[in-house]
Amino acid sequence: MMFAALLLLSPILRAGEKLTIATFNCEFLTTPKVHMKFGLLFDITNAPPAEVLRWAKPEFRAGKMREATDTVAKLLLTFEADVLALQEVGNRADTALLVERLKAAGAEYPYWAVCRSYATQTRQYNAILSKHP
Repeated sequence: MMFAALLLLSPILRAGEKLTIATFNCEFLTTPKVHMKFGLLFDITNAPPAEVLRWAKPEFRAGKMREATDTVAKLLLTFEADVLALQEVGNRADTALLVERLKAAGAEYPYWAVCRSYATQTRQYNAILSKHP
């Protein structure tokens, strides 16, 4: 993935502009499995019944996804990267939330894409976020 990013950004590199590229594994930053970021197992049905019921509420899960996304965004800000190659992110909507939270924190990545994924069990994707076209 990193090599592809370099190829796409080669015009910038030829112009002599400094470019910082970082890669990061977001560890299940995906709405269907975000419960893992809060200490629960992959298969949440094995959790205590009260936890299963709490996480089954869409508004609770969405709130926890926002919380986890803010935590990841704060860490990504410290990289001060022009390009971010991310692993274990969610689908386009989940990644859009991350892009939005990064922008709110002062790091705008107007160019981004989420790869197609066949990881139907984990529902994880890879994404590239860039400050450059």
